[in-house]
Amino acid sequence: MSKILSFGLLLVAGLFEIVARWLGWGWLRRGWSGAWGVAAASAMIASLFLPALQEQHFEFGRSSAAYGVLFVVLALSWSWIVDRKPLDAADLIGSALCLAGLSILMYWPRA
Repeated sequence: MSKILSFGLLLVAGLFEIVARWLGWGWLRRGWSGAWGVAAASAMIASLFLPALQEQHFEFGRSSAAYGVLFVVLALSWSWIVDRKPLDAADLIGSALCLAGLSILMYWPRA
């Protein structure tokens, strides 16, 4: 499995989880119909399985850590793009540090 595909799986899983949380928020806090709750649950289920498709040597702990790091960046990106909330210097620096950490977690040469 290529490194790009491996990263892509985490990215898509993160997007599914962000969308699931957003739909769930709308359903529970904004009074959206129950169909949005079903869509939220479906997206969350998809987000649970995608990280498990990682390479064999990329075990649960490392995959979960990498996913968590990526989720921070995705959540802030969602806030900026969808919710139109401006990001400050701390958001940008923290995200850059997270991405640097993600690169180390995923791509550091291992035996």
